[in-house]
Amino acid sequence: MMNKYFALLFIFSSVFFYSQKIDTIEINQFKTVQIIFNEEITYVEAGTGDLQVKNKIVDNILILQSLVPQSDFINTNLFIKTKTNVYNPMIKYNELPKKSTLLEKDLKSAVNNLVIPASPTVVNKTEGVEKASKENDSGKNKNSTTEVKTRTDEVNIYKTVAANDKSLFYQIMDKNDIFKPSRQYATDVWFRFFAHYIKDGKYYFKFQVENNSDLDYNIDHIFFSIQTLKKRNVSETQKEVNFTKFLNPIEVVPAKSKMFLVFEFSSFSINKTEEFVVETSEKNGARNFVVGIPYFIINKPIKL
Repeated sequence: MMNKYFALLFIFSSVFFYSQKIDTIEINQFKTVQIIFNEEITYVEAGTGDLQVKNKIVDNILILQSLVPQSDFINTNLFIKTKTNVYNPMIKYNELPKKSTLLEKDLKSAVNNLVIPASPTVVNKTEGVEKASKENDSGKNKNSTTEVKTRTDEVNIYKTVAANDKSLFYQIMDKNDIFKPSRQYATDVWFRFFAHYIKDGKYYFKFQVENNSDLDYNIDHIFFSIQTLKKRNVSETQKEVNFTKFLNPIEVVPAKSKMFLVFEFSSFSINKTEEFVVETSEKNGARNFVVGIPYFIINKPIKL
């Protein structure tokens, strides 16, 4: 539940800081950078999780260091929460950081905690979805929980899952993993890659379309490929990757709703010069998305 809450805080912070001064902190693999705060640090999380930014809290000091070399580093953000403020600086790799020690006053983009919404009470998703599914299938019109009421469209879509895939699908839905950098926004619609899992030699990729607009989002097609990262004097190559199954096939994400999409693939790996790319286009619209997932995520699926 806390992971979901802080994921919301990341989104909120990103929108809020758009109009604020953005702090930049430079780190590298061989030296530490320290930020000295005036009060207790209560939470820290990098946009790429613990994959490339190491953090340690000692009293009121936050210590940062890169876990990967510059060639593998992806610029990301760092969510920092103290008793009074939240911060969302950008983290970049630099072999020679401008500063190795920063003070809290050096961070200019503080937001007071009073403007951050309180953590909501969340009902277990899997239990709510299973309960609603059973009630709809039996034709009974019973009172449902608040969580299910706010997820009516999602519950209806979950009914497209084949009977022999439901147990697996609910297992994936109950996972809270999310790789935050792999997402894109376009006119009140978010397309997000959450995570990919492995079971019995198959990959299961979990995506989400969050449609906050007043228009339905009609999916024209979703295209998957492996692309070679562009380098000087080297042409880009692209190879299509076909999924073996769409566990919950949908074509429309209704206005003001969220939908998860789960695809099954035969397992594969990519090298450090490649990335897995997801392209989504809107039918009769222009809200299209292109999201890349780096090799170090693809080559480390989460076991179910």
